[in-house]
Amino acid sequence: MKQPLKRQRTRRRIFSNIVIILVSAVLLLAIYLMVQSNHTPFRWCVATAYTGLILLAVTLLTGPVNVLFGRQNPISTDIRRDIGFWSAVISIVHVVVGLQLHMGNMLYYFFRPVGEAKNLVLRWDTFGFANHTGLIATIILILLLVTSNDLSMRILGAKRWKAVQYTNYLLFALVATHSIIYLVILKRSMHYSIPFAVVVIIVVVLQLTGFCKIKYKSRKTPPAIVDQSSIAVDN
Repeated sequence: MKQPLKRQRTRRRIFSNIVIILVSAVLLLAIYLMVQSNHTPFRWCVATAYTGLILLAVTLLTGPVNVLFGRQNPISTDIRRDIGFWSAVISIVHVVVGLQLHMGNMLYYFFRPVGEAKNLVLRWDTFGFANHTGLIATIILILLLVTSNDLSMRILGAKRWKAVQYTNYLLFALVATHSIIYLVILKRSMHYSIPFAVVVIIVVVLQLTGFCKIKYKSRKTPPAIVDQSSIAVDN
C-alpha cells in the first residue's frame, strides 16, 4: 500500500473508532440509566449485553444493506471489523460482570454441587444450557477478535479467513438463545424483551431479504459471469 493511502486509511480508522467508542459510550450510559435496579453490577451487565448485541447486529446488517442497495460487497471492510472489535470487547466485559452476579462461584454457572461433598456435576438444566451457550459464544467472540485483522487474513488466505468470519452467524444465534433463556428464567418485563426482539427481527429479516435477492440475481445471471465474492452476504 502506498504511503499516502496508508496514512489516509489510518486517519479514517482512527476517526471511525472514535465515533464507535462515543456511540457505544452513549448506548452504555443510556441503557444503564434506563435499567430499574439498585444493583449497579446488574445495571452494567444489562447495559453491556444490549450494547454488545446492537453492535453485533450492525456487523451482520452491513452485508444485506449493500446487497439491497446494489453496492459491491467486499470480503472485508475496516468499519465492519472495527465495529466487530468493540462489540467483542463490550461483550467480554458483559461476561466478566455477569459471572459475578448470581452464584458466588463462577463454576456453579456450568456445574452444580451434588451431595455433602459438593462434587461438581455438569449442569443440564435450563440455567446451565443458557450459560453453556454463552460460553461457546464467548469462545467464538475471542476467535473473531484475534483474527479480525490484516495479518490474520494474509496468514489464512481470503477463503479460510472468511470461513472463520462466518462464525459470526453462529455467534448471533448463540447470543440470541442465551438472551432468550435468561429473559425467561429471570422473568424480565417487556421493557427488556421488546428491544431485544426488535434487534433480532431486524437482523433476521434483512439477512433473509438479502439472501433471497442474491438467489434471484444468481438465477437471472449466466453462471460464467456471476462474481460470488462481490454479491455474497457478508457478516
